[in-house]
Amino acid sequence: MKRVFILLLFLLPFLGYAQFSKTHYIPPITAQNNIVEDQYLYISTPTLTNVNFRIIEVGGNVINGTVRNNAPYTYSIGNGLYTQLFTPKTNIGIVQNKGYIIEADDLVYVSVRVTAARSANQQGVVSYAHAGGIVSKGNSALGKVFRLGAMLNPLNNDNSLLNFASIFATENGTTVTISNIENGTTLTNNTII
Repeated sequence: MKRVFILLLFLLPFLGYAQFSKTHYIPPITAQNNIVEDQYLYISTPTLTNVNFRIIEVGGNVINGTVRNNAPYTYSIGNGLYTQLFTPKTNIGIVQNKGYIIEADDLVYVSVRVTAARSANQQGVVSYAHAGGIVSKGNSALGKVFRLGAMLNPLNNDNSLLNFASIFATENGTTVTISNIENGTTLTNNTII
């Protein structure tokens, strides 16, 4: 047991690099209601020297930038459901020409940051009802078989809940098969499986 513990302590520092990659894929995502506000890509690296990178909008522009350990890069995507990152839930199940590919000359971390439901108090101070983030796993996330964990809605009448999976094909002509959906699941188009 002691040897296993020592081995785990030795390997622990290497487990933190699972999100460290030269290529990152950010698929389009959705939200239940039109409460999506500010959206950003955040790129950072522990590297002491400059690392050049490219943010490639799927089907669109290429943004070039540089990042190093004391100078992270923030790219403002915009706000609302109609951006390069977000799509309305009515478009779920339709292939989207959205999302991002981030390619770097050296290893970088990439995350998405989103705020929602902005409001101001009487003093004009802006606050957010919710914020979220997605951290890209980079090339370590590539594969052919995945599992989705989602929250159940036992009351079946709470329209504020939405579970979704976003799939990013990295090669043209990719066929995606989704299976093992639990009986009784209601899809966005009101189909019940």
